[in-house]
Amino acid sequence: MWPSLEAARPATTFQMLDTDRLSRLRMKILGVSDVNGEAPGLQFAQTLGLFTTTDFQQLFSLEGLNLIIELTGSTKVREALLRTKPPGVSFIDFRAARLLWDLLQTEVAKTELERDRQQFEERSKKETQVILDSLPYRIMVVNLDKTIDTVNETFLKDFGISSSEVLGKLCYEVRYGLDRPCHEDGAACYLVDRLEELKEKELLINYEEYHDEHGNTRFDVITVAPILDEKGEVIQILEASRDVTDRIKLEKEAEKSKTFFQNVIQSTVDGIVVVDTKGNVLIFNEGMEKLTGFKSEEIINRGHLSTFYDIDVAKENMLKMRSDQYGSQGKLNPTSMTITIKSGEEIPITLSASIITVDGKEIGSVGVFTDMREILEMRKNLEEAHLQLVQSEKIASVGRMAAGVAHEINNPLSGILIYAELLKESLQEDAEKVKDAQEIIDQTLRCKRIVSDLLEFSRQTVGKVSTFPVEDLLNKSLNLLVNQAIFQNIEVIREIDRDITGIYLRWWEILASCPRFLPISTSMLQTPWEERENSS
Repeated sequence: MWPSLEAARPATTFQMLDTDRLSRLRMKILGVSDVNGEAPGLQFAQTLGLFTTTDFQQLFSLEGLNLIIELTGSTKVREALLRTKPPGVSFIDFRAARLLWDLLQTEVAKTELERDRQQFEERSKKETQVILDSLPYRIMVVNLDKTIDTVNETFLKDFGISSSEVLGKLCYEVRYGLDRPCHEDGAACYLVDRLEELKEKELLINYEEYHDEHGNTRFDVITVAPILDEKGEVIQILEASRDVTDRIKLEKEAEKSKTFFQNVIQSTVDGIVVVDTKGNVLIFNEGMEKLTGFKSEEIINRGHLSTFYDIDVAKENMLKMRSDQYGSQGKLNPTSMTITIKSGEEIPITLSASIITVDGKEIGSVGVFTDMREILEMRKNLEEAHLQLVQSEKIASVGRMAAGVAHEINNPLSGILIYAELLKESLQEDAEKVKDAQEIIDQTLRCKRIVSDLLEFSRQTVGKVSTFPVEDLLNKSLNLLVNQAIFQNIEVIREIDRDITGIYLRWWEILASCPRFLPISTSMLQTPWEERENSS
């Protein structure tokens, strides 16, 4: 049972599930669902007499339902189906169904074609001495003088003639409609050109292409065998021919389909590996070659799944696929793991896999390997960027806190400065006390400068290009550092060339060139030094 949800090209999808393919696999489509009642696929299904609905859950009540194929490619639809489908009903998505279906059909067609060929050759060899009218082939026995000795009913029926019009006539006239022997008309003649070869090989098989009376291209398979006398000499030849136009067309279509899907597999970015039940690799695409460094030939000819895939992990994943406790039975949802590439390095990947079955029997499995290195690197970079953003927020918070603290400290410092000035004026007669009051004033002014620098550090302004003396930048920076606890036992000696030129840079370039612990004010770098001095 194959009900489906509507895909983008419904007619193509249903043609893929043609009656011939379904009948060979003993399957049939019971119903089709699409949320859009006017969808082309739904209407196409109705013309085929199929059950249709806009509510996919109505499909679950169909008698004989055992498999659902999802054709939308939608994650939401897939999850809804997996969540609501009845127990015991299998499920595959569109890409997996299309890939596995065509791979299996190609192999089935190839096997059937090979079986037909072998059966035909066996029958031809056994029946070269006996001509029976019941055979499905056109049988013609030709004498050495090119006259026809015997034909069967199939021959007469296919050519639409009677035995009186054939027997005793020349083979090239009756068989090919020629007025002269085949070898004179440019074609090979078994009685002239290939008699010795025929006697040596005892059987010749040839495919012949020709056009019928309607101009259609047809194909015949022609089998020629010698009829020998008691001495082993050729006295006649037997030609058995059959129209194999349908078979040739099928072979060409099968080859074309096989080539197409091989190209699809090879062009897929992800690695695709198909193995048999013993772990021998059958398909190893280019994506897998790039991922592992192994060539397809060395893996398929001499390698095994364990060459790059830990065998214990492989067995564990097979157990998961055979169980229904890890999703749909026969499938492995994307699983994180590692594989070993040719260099010996273990790399992270995501594996999705499915068991391949034919007539209910496991014949192998297919796995899709996705390289996770770039994704993990992106996640790492995002985490680092997030940490940097958090750190920037912390720094901004410290700046805002510094601004608040600076404003709070600035007010009492102004009061201290005023009263210290008054105290100094009242102590003019006592030089020692005046000196002490002046020290209070100097230290208070020093505190106000520090507070002013903190305010500048906390400001958020737009960066501008500016010039300023290097000496002033260094002095400002050192004034904020030398009195900290870590500099208690350090003497700072400043030796600055007075002729050094000013700096003309953007403020963020200055910050980038300074040590991380220098609390340089951004506003110090955004306006000319003279303007900052005047404004303060």
